[in-house]
Amino acid sequence: MNNQDYEIDLRKVLFRTCMQWRKIVIGAVAVALLLAGKYAFDGFRVLNDSERFAQEQLSFEREHSSWESQETVLSSKIENLENEKARQEEYNEKSLIMAIDPLDEYYGSFSLYIDSGYKVVPGMSMQNIDYTGRILSAYSRFLTGGELYEYMLANTNLTDEQKYLKEVMSFSVNQDAAMINVNAYGSSADQVQELLTLAKNGIAAKYDTINRTVDDHRYSIVNEVAYSYINYDLQDTQKKNLDIVAEYNTSIQDVNLQLQEWQAQSEPRFQYTASRIVKLAIKKAILGGIVGAVVVFCWFAVKNVLGHAFYEDRLEMCFGSGARIIGTVFKSSNMNRQFFIDRIIYRLFGESISRQSFESSCALAGSTMAGMVSGADTRIAIIGAAEIGTLNSIVEKMQSSSERCRFDAVGDILQDPNAVNSLSSYDVVAVAAFEKENDIDQISRQFELLRAWNKNILGAVIVK
Repeated sequence: MNNQDYEIDLRKVLFRTCMQWRKIVIGAVAVALLLAGKYAFDGFRVLNDSERFAQEQLSFEREHSSWESQETVLSSKIENLENEKARQEEYNEKSLIMAIDPLDEYYGSFSLYIDSGYKVVPGMSMQNIDYTGRILSAYSRFLTGGELYEYMLANTNLTDEQKYLKEVMSFSVNQDAAMINVNAYGSSADQVQELLTLAKNGIAAKYDTINRTVDDHRYSIVNEVAYSYINYDLQDTQKKNLDIVAEYNTSIQDVNLQLQEWQAQSEPRFQYTASRIVKLAIKKAILGGIVGAVVVFCWFAVKNVLGHAFYEDRLEMCFGSGARIIGTVFKSSNMNRQFFIDRIIYRLFGESISRQSFESSCALAGSTMAGMVSGADTRIAIIGAAEIGTLNSIVEKMQSSSERCRFDAVGDILQDPNAVNSLSSYDVVAVAAFEKENDIDQISRQFELLRAWNKNILGAVIVK
């Protein structure tokens, strides 16, 4: 066979495939019935099995309970995240350190020096009790235990909670030097000064109490300093606090999305009831019908690409010089079998509907061949790889159309030796190519043999 390439006409493929709509519908119905029947059979079998039915019902109740609880879990999770986010936002808004510029943080400090008046008396084995440590401890408890913060809150508008003051104040005790260092941080020099002044005033207000309850002493404020500096650690802390809010927003959005997905779901229903089984079986049938139609459609599309959609194009490749497609014979009139769907498909693809009957299409092919030969009483051999009865009926109808030529059904020269022997008495030959029964290789081999025997080949009649 000639190994020539041929172009694929997509329109022709689709047309031929769509014209198989009856088989496509049958395939779709078969798959639909198979899936629906299988599902219905399994469903009613469970319905009639009391033990299996009880197991399925218990499993469903657990699933339904889990499904219902999911809304409570997600809603509670959102509420908790919203509360945590609100607390963090409140902190970011009220915190004094969040208002400080890390590139221009102000710092101030002073030292509280304690003089208890204790002196070591030389030459005496018994010395007086040194109350310096106790006095330092009393001041330390006052400064760090919350009492100083209460005093400061009562005398400032900087904040209204101790926790925010604790972030900008720090203290350290030096027992050897009898000193307590007081440190303050702020967004401005005035703010730092205000914090240190409040601390001094608080110490002054506490002096009489400690002096009376612990021991007589004096104190002085020394080593006062104030300056500004860059604090990258504070910058990291502020960024972390702001990022926490962003993380809460992301988490809330994610959980909200989960809740929306849950709300979009239909409530689980127990599927082992008669009405439910029927409804789901219908859905399976619809799905199966769609899948079956697609599969059968693709099957015919592939089949047409590989052969029948281009039967005529591929047939012409094996003719050789001087041969052609003579005509088309319809074994039965397709006009009478046309449904409105067929007409829609023909119209959609711009194809013309054949109105020829078997008799008229055979007569037309016979008249065409008679016009292709010059001499009268020419004997034309019709060969074809099909049942001889079918070939005879075609030749008989051809003969009725022409008196100047004689048509003879010779048979299949590929398998029938009598057909080969009979062909020797004919000079003019035409091939009947049965579209559904013969592949191109069979037709090609027939033409190769005819050319080898030097026969005058008129061409081929396609039988559909």
